[in-house]
Amino acid sequence: MNEETSPLIWQVRLWTKEPKKLFIILAACCLAGLVGWLLFSQIAYVLIGFACVAAATAEFWLPQQYKLDPKGASARCGLATTAITWEEVKRVIPDQKGVKLTPLAADGKLSPFRGVYLRFGEKRDEVMQTIEERWGPVA
Repeated sequence: MNEETSPLIWQVRLWTKEPKKLFIILAACCLAGLVGWLLFSQIAYVLIGFACVAAATAEFWLPQQYKLDPKGASARCGLATTAITWEEVKRVIPDQKGVKLTPLAADGKLSPFRGVYLRFGEKRDEVMQTIEERWGPVA
């Protein structure tokens, strides 16, 4: 595999910058489980409450895996995967923490829900360079 076709793959773990928040999330999970027990007195509701909070906060405590390859870009966190091909990308919107690849040519009501957001982590320059090589210049 040559340099041009090799994918850029990296991980970002949000909790490493604020590890104390993991304890807050664990406490919230336990509290949701306790509420399930107090309201219904069944272990199933304890597990449901715990799992709901854990799933809602998974982006923070699970590693996020990103990939830029010749076909497009993808982001994976747990079981959730979002992907976009380079042909679908209409705009590239960088910010301080990452870059959004969106299939929408202009902002609209659906803008926050469409596309793939790639967090830079420690690879800002490499990510932007790869996007420019595969998609084109970023404004």
